[in-house]
Amino acid sequence: MTASALAPTVGRYSAADARQVMDFHNRAVPRILTTVIETTYVQPTDDHGSRFRAMDLGTGDQTNVASDYSLTTPENHLAAAIACIAEWRVAEYRLIHYTANAKGNGTVWTFAVV
Repeated sequence: MTASALAPTVGRYSAADARQVMDFHNRAVPRILTTVIETTYVQPTDDHGSRFRAMDLGTGDQTNVASDYSLTTPENHLAAAIACIAEWRVAEYRLIHYTANAKGNGTVWTFAVV
């Protein structure tokens, strides 16, 4: 049996309590490495056209990507996130989750190392 098979589960029919879940987590911290990228739309100025800014929330690294008008808005946000990963990270990542950011003006992307 692997360690993950012995992990307490949380749900309607599970008897695990918070102490059991935390104790297991502290003994066997998950080996999933993730990075979280937040993207926002930046309006055009006199000097620059419209663009999408991607920021790695762990390191604060930022990347700006010009709008690609052949892509939809969500695809442009994802393109900016991918550009941020390509510029600042060395591993390969897989998208595991995305959602609107807290301000409602962008997207938060969660990637895991493959």
